[in-house]
Amino acid sequence: GAQKWLNELRESPTMAPTIVSYNTIIDACGRAHEFEAAQSWLEKAIADEGVKVDAITFNGLIGACARAGKLFEAEQFMIEMLELNLKPDVVTYTSMISGFSRCGDLAAAEKWLAAMQEGPDGVRPNVATFNAVINACIRSGQRPDPDEWFKRIRDAGEFPNLITYSTL
Repeated sequence: GAQKWLNELRESPTMAPTIVSYNTIIDACGRAHEFEAAQSWLEKAIADEGVKVDAITFNGLIGACARAGKLFEAEQFMIEMLELNLKPDVVTYTSMISGFSRCGDLAAAEKWLAAMQEGPDGVRPNVATFNAVINACIRSGQRPDPDEWFKRIRDAGEFPNLITYSTL
């Protein structure tokens, strides 16, 4: 299907794939748990001189790895992203935090939240980011303090949502 189409597009003398083409196939492969194929497409996108990879290119792969519990791989893609001087965004960090949250690794979730906020670009977390850390608290066996979390969320300029209220 889509992979065959993109290969044909890459071989075409009159047309060339765009970053959107690569991002779409990388995301689709990741969602289908075809991580090797997704990584292969990432490498092809990086090697393609007419294409400039971006945060979205990595977000699909990092998110897919995090959802599948492949957290080492997700972190490796984050490192590769940084080595390419690409800036992680709220989606990138929230994907990492959510992955560690699913495993109940509160320390790692908090580490990524701190990296997000205190990094050189100071990415602002959104309510989904905070909800992921709250979920990590619960999965790690800790009882989150609602007042503390409502304050942290509001201090970041966000507002608790239905998920926040039902989780706390």
